[in-house]
Amino acid sequence: MHLTPYITKWPTNFEPDDPDLCTLAAIIDEGLEVDAEKQTPLHTHPSGQLLLATEGLVGLELENDYWSVPAHCAIWVPPGVLHTCVLGLSGTTVFFHVGPKYLEGFPNKVIRLMLNSMTVELILFAARGLDKKRSDAARFHLAMLTIEELKAARRMPPQFAPLTNSPALRRIAVEFNNPNCIEWSMSDWAKFVGMSERTLNRQVQRHAGLTFREWRLQHLFLVSIVQLSQGQSVKETAYAAGYCSPSAFIAAFKNIFGLTPAEYRRELLNDAQLSSAKAK
Repeated sequence: MHLTPYITKWPTNFEPDDPDLCTLAAIIDEGLEVDAEKQTPLHTHPSGQLLLATEGLVGLELENDYWSVPAHCAIWVPPGVLHTCVLGLSGTTVFFHVGPKYLEGFPNKVIRLMLNSMTVELILFAARGLDKKRSDAARFHLAMLTIEELKAARRMPPQFAPLTNSPALRRIAVEFNNPNCIEWSMSDWAKFVGMSERTLNRQVQRHAGLTFREWRLQHLFLVSIVQLSQGQSVKETAYAAGYCSPSAFIAAFKNIFGLTPAEYRRELLNDAQLSSAKAK
């Protein structure tokens, strides 16, 4: 999942800025290549926008920040916030817009969400155009149900695992899930971007407000969400994150996300049987 400079290409006749909009959804799997050395064009909407990552790595670029969104998670962008969505290699996202009249109760800041399987399916149902086969009244009820589920969704910690706008740090961040780099030391990472260890740690603290170790660990936990959603065992996921003990990984996962890996599968992925088997 390597991040590449592809801004999302909107589908034809996609109009999320209608002031009378209730909800609007579309699957986005195409990107427009941009010059990595130039500033990415940003835009705003009067509607609120949810970016649901369904495959690969999806990123959100803001004026002074950059957020990654792992598969099966989403990010909420309130109206009026300058942004653009970026697709990594094989990345696919779903845009779900909520009209200005229906925004009460939504977060007023950018935040990542962990959606349950029902909410994901409701969004995909609309994005695939299947809701158009329903009556207007039924479509409205489905839209309102989706809105209520989004407002109730579990939120990730604010500013968790920032990517930053530093090209060097972004190069490192997108390699954190590379299995060939899992045992790299800080010295290895510093050499990877042509810095000394001291400079690298200073850069991370400046841009992310974390030590290099903390910053790397947060990104590994984002990767672990994807791995768990793909059916990887808790034991395998713990080792991939650099933990020697699955129990230590489980405790850290719960401390960050407010639920254990097994609870994550059961509550958000609706896979109680898999959770029970894999957690052993």
